[in-house]
Amino acid sequence: MLDSIKITETSFVFDNTNAPFLKTLTDNGFATLLADGGIDVPFENVYELNEFEREIVGLPPLYPFEILVSHQGIPFTPAFTYEVSYKSFAPCGDELPKKEQKGPVVSLIVKGEQIEYLLTLEQYRLVKALAEFNGLQSKSKLESYKSFAEIKELSKESASALDETLNNRNVVLPKNVRLDISYNNGELEITPSIDDSSNDEFVKKFDGSSEVHDHYPMAKGVQKTIVVLDTPVQESLKKVKQKRKVKNPEEIKAIVEHPEEFFDPEVTDLSAFYSDRVIGKGLYEPKVYPFITPYKSQWIPSFEVEDRTNGTTKIAIKNATELAEFSEAIATAKRENKPYCEYKGANISIGEAEKMEKFAKEQLRKKEAVTATGPNSIEEKKKQHEVLLIEENLEVTGYDVTKEQNYLPKHLTLEENPYLQKEFKLKDHQVEGIAWLQNLAKNAKGGLLADDMGLGKTLQVLYMLDWHSRFNNAANKPYLIVAPVSLLENWVREYKRFFKEGMNIEIVERIPNENKGFVAFHAYKHIMVVGYEAMRRGQFTLAAIDFAVIVLDEAQKVKAPGAMVTNAAKALKSDLRISMTGTPVENTYMDLWCIMDFAVPGLLGNAKEFARKYQDPLKDAETDIAMLGNKLRHELGGYFLRRIKSEVSKDLPEKHVEYHKVPMPSEQYSRYVAAINLGIKTHAHPFERIQSLRKISDHPYLDFKDVDHLSVDDLIRSSAKLSATMRILEDIRAKNEKVIIFTDRRDMQRMFQRILLQKFGIEASVINGDTSTSDRGNKVSRQKTVDIFQEKSGFNVIIMSQLAAGVGLNVVGANHVIHYSRHWNPAKEMQATDRVYRIGQTKDVYVHFPMAVCDNFDSFDVVLDALLQNKTHLASASLYPTDRIEVVQKELDGKLFGTTMADDQSYVALEDIDDMNEYLFEAFVAVFYAALGYKTVVTPRSGDKGVDVLAFGSKDNLAIQCKHSRNKVGVEALGEVAVGANVYKEKYSGKVFKPVVFTNSEFGVDAKERAKSSDITLVDGSSLSKSFKSNTYQWNDVYMADSNR
Repeated sequence: MLDSIKITETSFVFDNTNAPFLKTLTDNGFATLLADGGIDVPFENVYELNEFEREIVGLPPLYPFEILVSHQGIPFTPAFTYEVSYKSFAPCGDELPKKEQKGPVVSLIVKGEQIEYLLTLEQYRLVKALAEFNGLQSKSKLESYKSFAEIKELSKESASALDETLNNRNVVLPKNVRLDISYNNGELEITPSIDDSSNDEFVKKFDGSSEVHDHYPMAKGVQKTIVVLDTPVQESLKKVKQKRKVKNPEEIKAIVEHPEEFFDPEVTDLSAFYSDRVIGKGLYEPKVYPFITPYKSQWIPSFEVEDRTNGTTKIAIKNATELAEFSEAIATAKRENKPYCEYKGANISIGEAEKMEKFAKEQLRKKEAVTATGPNSIEEKKKQHEVLLIEENLEVTGYDVTKEQNYLPKHLTLEENPYLQKEFKLKDHQVEGIAWLQNLAKNAKGGLLADDMGLGKTLQVLYMLDWHSRFNNAANKPYLIVAPVSLLENWVREYKRFFKEGMNIEIVERIPNENKGFVAFHAYKHIMVVGYEAMRRGQFTLAAIDFAVIVLDEAQKVKAPGAMVTNAAKALKSDLRISMTGTPVENTYMDLWCIMDFAVPGLLGNAKEFARKYQDPLKDAETDIAMLGNKLRHELGGYFLRRIKSEVSKDLPEKHVEYHKVPMPSEQYSRYVAAINLGIKTHAHPFERIQSLRKISDHPYLDFKDVDHLSVDDLIRSSAKLSATMRILEDIRAKNEKVIIFTDRRDMQRMFQRILLQKFGIEASVINGDTSTSDRGNKVSRQKTVDIFQEKSGFNVIIMSQLAAGVGLNVVGANHVIHYSRHWNPAKEMQATDRVYRIGQTKDVYVHFPMAVCDNFDSFDVVLDALLQNKTHLASASLYPTDRIEVVQKELDGKLFGTTMADDQSYVALEDIDDMNEYLFEAFVAVFYAALGYKTVVTPRSGDKGVDVLAFGSKDNLAIQCKHSRNKVGVEALGEVAVGANVYKEKYSGKVFKPVVFTNSEFGVDAKERAKSSDITLVDGSSLSKSFKSNTYQWNDVYMADSNR
């Protein structure tokens, strides 16, 4: 199997025949393209490939059996070594003799046959660590202790077995000392503490000697534990021994007020520097509260975690820290009664997650996981679970800053910053936003800027920061911006681009914890830009810095109450806190509470009371969600600012939505029909059978392992959507413009790469969960990948998954997007489109939806589009919970597989009209006139010439313009429909059309007067209300009318 693969000491070298399958690895810096066309992939990076991809490039299957680690010699003596055995099961199964091993590939004898296996990454790291220890020429006892601690941890991560002797031994390597302080009868007692169950015995042994030793042996039954102390910890404990009990009042006062002068802050727990919200330091313990309602998406794959199903990323649990975080995610999900857990951007079913947790084998994997660390790293990993404990405001409001704020004036004026580069002109809404931010800086503790994506929140915040630094920061305090790693470079680039003679701005990737030198070095006026994970890991150091302003970009990252990253952000200290997000309610109202609890703690009270007021009412189907949202918006007051694109549309180009419907070819049709029949016959789970139709609609061959051997022409001919997409791409090429293709499936992304190369000569890059969020080594970041795409002149194509591209990327160099695969949530789809439809776009934007359709029934694409259209208008609402926007699985399943729907769900209600979007309203108007005996046609969504519906009757014909509005309709609509009626008169060979304007609202006085003089019929909301008393309208008819444009 490995004949065509060369194995070096550190990597696999594949020949150039595998280049198409490994391109993503080279793009993302996980592999190197050699001069001869071969591809060099380091051992650890080959696990970026999924099982299917590894098979294609010729790698053997993963090792499926057990590894047993045993020992020779007396533990921790110079002659001590480890032995590795491969077993059918451990510890008593059949031994599988090893013939040879090259890197992570091991050749074993299984039932008399020599078979090659690829060790999992965790198994390979274990075997490698054992070999390195055995290869040492000399081994001190201290080195043996430290190495054993690392090896035991690796054995847990790889689910490998240890022999009885090794299993009953533990080594504790504390990297810090917690000081437990008590004050009784005028005496201060300082007790050292280590994070281990043997702490009480350790304290007894520590007090039992006048000296501090480098290790302390302990025993509890058959378990033998050794506490091993590094030199810094020993030195710290010597100081503790000197100050174990203090009676002098002045010395007690000095220790309490300035503990850093007595104890090294890098190895001791010092909390004197932290904000008033911090109440101490301890191990993180996730809590579950019944009033924090989890978001329960129906579209989580509960039966498969392979990225080939839904485009998620392969993740490996690489170390103790990640394993603990993963375990925390599983435990939280189970307590919240969720069918899946969320981990590093992936959704994993509980059953699969528990299996992954136990065996740490083939699993979803985070791309920026660190490489194997040295033998001293285990306690460092454990230390990362120590956190700052804060007043969380969950059940009681223990921390409230609202009384420290001044009155917020309603009338705001921009204080101009002359250092903005002259070529940049602020939009009106940006002037308003900056003035609002400046007002917060002078009168408040914080606020939430929740402008729609693409409206220039970054510029507004940078303007305020630069203005503040020049005119309002006499104390020369620093500034902190916390953002997703993929956006760090953008913040630095934008600040340098917008402002002249600005502050120093730097990205800080790693923050040493409890580092007094780092605190002193950064305590000056400049901008630090850090990622959320770096902030969490470095929280002890960052919390010791007194910032002027802290900004959280994509603040939905701290939407989860009590999560580690949330609490780390809330523990930071600053004069002003600004949250930024285009999705303030990403899932539930609790998201908004948690974001505001960072920005203005106490404004919305505690989480329990907030949930009672705003979350619990959502359980009642009769609740008026719009009214509830308005009530919440009122309570937020002047600390919340949101503008959406429709409100500032004059600053944006036109957006055109185009549908491209192509009938399914025979092969695709037959597979689709077979999938429907099979789904009904077998009563498969709705998610499973819906995914089957979705997959076939994208391409009927996606499940074929030989898909890469089919010709490009065959691939195109066999898929309606792919055929439609190729025609779209041809048109875009003719215009010499650029396009993003959105599809989440990895196999579809690979297929597009192959087709684009052969048909257009384009080596298209892919941005998905694999793409690095920053430049590092050979890796190219997401934004850099986009920059390369945009810098090429003329026609170009880039492929993205909607979720990976949904945050932060600026791709205004493209003005076309093709939504090849639709998302269940229209809000996510809109976020993807906003990569191009945003401030800075100079061309009209075209949003393309290729669709596979059938003549005799509504296809998956048609049904899903209709349901999404019914939800789309809600996605723009600022305070609308996502669980009310997402397409309902049961409804989609019923429409696709013929299950019956309840009558009250199949008819349009009068109150539904105001909630429709403009396109669905047009379709409804067509159904309205069809019920009156007209034959109706809904015109295309663009280029309709001012007429949305044509109605052909036995006595007259109507040209109808539809105005879906919450305001009065003016005279403009009358002029448009009058012109449009004449256009269609020519198109239909002189057929006369009477102009009609139809609205769900009402008409202004001027419009009514003009209509009388122009012989234009007006139909308003009151007429609509009367019609519902005598007629019924089916949703199916509305969806059909909309799809038949």
